[in-house]
Amino acid sequence: MKRKQQLIGSGNWRVEIGKQQVGTEIKIVQKSGGKVESIDTKVVVQKEKLPKVIVNPIYNTSTIVEGYGVVGATIKVIDNLRKYKNRNSKFRRKI
Repeated sequence: MKRKQQLIGSGNWRVEIGKQQVGTEIKIVQKSGGKVESIDTKVVVQKEKLPKVIVNPIYNTSTIVEGYGVVGATIKVIDNLRKYKNRNSKFRRKI
């Protein structure tokens, strides 16, 4: 399926596409007036990754690890001796 959008202003562009399966290759080409087409840019659809977990500072006197993550994700805190899990977006674990 081909979709087009003319670039204006800053040159940023955005084209809506349907959800894609991981591994699908998408080709992007640029044309302008009578100029030669740009070299194809090919992008392979990847599996979505979660953003980095935000962790509040931990000090040698800390007994709690806390921070923020994605709602519904499982937070796993691992020190040298124990593993801890939490399934909330905000987490707080005694260590």
